[in-house]
Amino acid sequence: MNSARHDFTSPRSPSKPYRDMVSTLLPELVELSRSPVPSGIFNIWGQDLGWPDWIFEGTSLPPARSLPRQIDLADDLLIMANFLDFFGAPALIEATLNDFSQSLNFVSRGQLAAAPDILALLRLISEALSVQSRHLTVIVSAQNNGFALTIKAISALGPFGWIKEHLVASAILSLLAIFPRKLIELSESPVEGPVLYLRHAGQDIIQTIARSSGIATCQTDTSTRLFLPARLATRPNPRQDPETWDLAFQAMRQMIGANPEYFTRDSLRRQIRQSMLIRRRVPTLDEVAAGSALSKRSINRKLAEAGIVFREAVTEARMELATALLAEEIKTVEQIARALGYSCGTSFGRAFRRKFDMTPDQWRNRQTAVFNK
Repeated sequence: MNSARHDFTSPRSPSKPYRDMVSTLLPELVELSRSPVPSGIFNIWGQDLGWPDWIFEGTSLPPARSLPRQIDLADDLLIMANFLDFFGAPALIEATLNDFSQSLNFVSRGQLAAAPDILALLRLISEALSVQSRHLTVIVSAQNNGFALTIKAISALGPFGWIKEHLVASAILSLLAIFPRKLIELSESPVEGPVLYLRHAGQDIIQTIARSSGIATCQTDTSTRLFLPARLATRPNPRQDPETWDLAFQAMRQMIGANPEYFTRDSLRRQIRQSMLIRRRVPTLDEVAAGSALSKRSINRKLAEAGIVFREAVTEARMELATALLAEEIKTVEQIARALGYSCGTSFGRAFRRKFDMTPDQWRNRQTAVFNK
């Protein structure tokens, strides 16, 4: 929050509305209040300000010159409330837009910039945020000829949850700035560009985000979400680098922290699905072993004990994802084939027919007919 980068000149208010709000919420959170969350951007802001004692007021943490890498959710909410009481929400939103990409502690900006497209980046970030922050749900889904990244705070956070959603949305927008600007600006028409919908946001918040990010922003009563048209979300990144992007995926898996005791058919399917959606390729058995914190010998033993044939598990996950992608009606069959790791649409079509006794196009047409009835 260095004044050279941010306009934080507002005097501190004698009242503490945000901290009072959090204090009333904490009893409702019970055990969740002790769940760990990344301290992330607070370390950047604290350093900019010289670590004044008021940052720690109300928390279980003593005043210090830095924060642990992870802190309890209760302390996270109280520190955020202290910043909000001191500077106000618009200033904090602007600081998040400027600083968040520097605060990631599990992956580098260079690794994120190597993503194949914006959709892959958003899927990786949604996986990471959903694991790191139990009080938030972050999901990427197909929606109206495009994709929506939806952010939902738990109801126990009340109105403070809206603020959390706005800040997380701002953090995600800051990551889009990693990509070349021309990747975002597909058209001068705002209809064809990204749109951010903020749940219960005031005009001050909306104007701050729109001005700082250049992305159309509006208020909604439903859910906080970032919508991207399909051709924007899936447009190839000219700076993509599969090897560097693979490091980002591995870092995400390491950050999630796999537990070898809970290796199951479902956890294997999730890993395969993650790899296909984010890395755009099928994982090897060695990679699945590493992602499960197991040696290759151990994972072979667990597969045998569970009666799982790895190749069959890959096919099962591929077909499950294939039907989801076909139902979205966004990608062509050829594009879906490549997304699932097939060499061509013909190879994918043969595998799909063996599983469902019909071609991908026939399956899609049947689903469309059922939906339109």
